[in-house]
Amino acid sequence: MKFIHLFCALFAFLFLVACASEEEAPAEQRTIFRSSRATADPGYNVINREWDNHAQVVMENSIEKQNTPEEFCQATPKHLVFFRIYYDCGYDFVVDIRGHKTNKTYSYEWIEADDLRNNLGFASYGFYMPDEEVTITATSFAKTTYADEGFTGDYNAFQIVVGRDLTTIGNGKEANIKLFPSTRFEVTESDGKSYSGEYEMDESHYSFFYKTDDIGLHRDMNAKSGLQGFWYGGDDIMGVTVDIEDNRPETHRYYYSSKQPFTYKCVAESSYGKRFLLEIKKQGQHRQWFYFYPETYRFYELTTNDLDNTAAGIDGQCDVLFYNEGEPFLHYTRKQGELPTFRYMSSERGTYKSAGADDLVLDGLGRAEWGNIKGNYTIDGINVHFTSATLTKTGDFISAAGNGALERQTEVTGIIMQDFVIDNSDMTYKCKQDVIVVTLAENWNCEFSESDNAAFWDGSATRGSAYIQLEHDFSGKVKEGYAGVHIKIFNKSFFRDDDFISATVPYVFDIDKNTLTLKDVLQGNGGTGSVKKDIVFKLVNNQLVGTSKVYMSGSATRYIDFSKLTIKGE
Repeated sequence: MKFIHLFCALFAFLFLVACASEEEAPAEQRTIFRSSRATADPGYNVINREWDNHAQVVMENSIEKQNTPEEFCQATPKHLVFFRIYYDCGYDFVVDIRGHKTNKTYSYEWIEADDLRNNLGFASYGFYMPDEEVTITATSFAKTTYADEGFTGDYNAFQIVVGRDLTTIGNGKEANIKLFPSTRFEVTESDGKSYSGEYEMDESHYSFFYKTDDIGLHRDMNAKSGLQGFWYGGDDIMGVTVDIEDNRPETHRYYYSSKQPFTYKCVAESSYGKRFLLEIKKQGQHRQWFYFYPETYRFYELTTNDLDNTAAGIDGQCDVLFYNEGEPFLHYTRKQGELPTFRYMSSERGTYKSAGADDLVLDGLGRAEWGNIKGNYTIDGINVHFTSATLTKTGDFISAAGNGALERQTEVTGIIMQDFVIDNSDMTYKCKQDVIVVTLAENWNCEFSESDNAAFWDGSATRGSAYIQLEHDFSGKVKEGYAGVHIKIFNKSFFRDDDFISATVPYVFDIDKNTLTLKDVLQGNGGTGSVKKDIVFKLVNNQLVGTSKVYMSGSATRYIDFSKLTIKGE
């Protein structure tokens, strides 16, 4: 008998040594956890457990001194033993129940809560205890469900929200989304909140959805948050994080994310955040534009032919027509210092006829062509107000005599306005009034002397000149919507005429305010730096009168006071 006791003690010692050597294994190896008891109460057999980092064996009805250092498991033969396996998201497991004496593998089954054999009140695995000591081993393994799919990976992301002036700008590293091949996702949101769970991909629709843990076996699933979204077949996904307990659109967070580094500009249509326009710039690639409608999760990739008008980005001066799958979709406009305007396809879109007159083409997005004249329009019911976007055109216009006849006019210089009444039923139009032409010269110039006190060089008045040519670039080539600007002043330090401003910039003529604005002109900031700012002129009797001082770049003592100058049109 003493020999048996000695043998058991030696066996227990060797077992503990083996356990210690497993626990001290290198980090890259799988950690094994064990629970056992060398002896059992009379009539009972010991139940040992082994599990690893990602799947844990938990006994439900055969455990003693639970959650204490003396915890052990035992059961009488033929007793129905219940256990569960708690495992991590993205992992699966296999279970082996093996007898110590016979090395026999014992079967087990999933027993539902309503099974008459189950007195736990919840579903669980179960097996009948044999007449020998056993070990229940749970071995986990990472799933490979999406191992060969392109949508898995690490995504940098930003939250699509309404920012200051309806605009948000960033580098796309405000949040992080990871989709693992094992069906596991991890999210770190903009406010530092992080959670994980499991997802399932519907590859027929390129959409994925979070899975809920209805049984409660996932150890690391945060049941309060989930991730769903869309994959677009490349390196981008649109993700939506969901508050599972309060699953309403108002509690959702929307993210654009990409595997590639990127910067972004995001503009909201209104402070309500119902629609968004996104501009994405990835390293070494052209800019991309997306339109996002949160209520329907719709995410459209847009294109445009107006690359010149998007040079400043959607946070700057813009007048752009965007297309979706080749069809006009959105007319986006933004003036300096103003909120953006989104205009969508309207029912008036089409070509309208009028006997003996040019066609009137409305694009449904605020742009129009009347014969060979291009411009913008506004509409109120059936009344259309057209304003040309160009200065000089040759064509046929309604006669000023008011008899409806056409009259050939050449070199019509100015902004043309015309009101129409349209009829959608037969696609015809009528003119409501005679053509109105607001005169606006193409060339503007002046020279000024020291006595005008309009320009100063280090505190001393100096002379200079200003020349502005509309619809042309700096070199004199035709460029619609732009102005070539040449401003010189006399450099009193080196006794020569120096370029004060030489640039090609966009311009805007505001008919209602009667102002001509040169947009984003590079100039001094009144100190040692530079800044891009508008220069605004009032149009008075075919003359331009400035409204502010403009500084030379890098100087606070060299400037022109345009309010003291009159630039004449020719």
